[in-house]
Amino acid sequence: MGARRDGADVQTGVVSVFEYRDGVQLERWLYPDDLEVFEQIFGR
Repeated sequence: MGARRDGADVQTGVVSVFEYRDGVQLERWLYPDDLEVFEQIFGR
């Protein structure tokens, strides 16, 4: 996962875990390799 923030490219690996029931996604959990970069991507 990556983005351009403040003129710089940032990226990190992310594992996504999904829960489905009856073909409908109920929840998704994201586990980034680098939480600081992940938060930069989403502007936190």
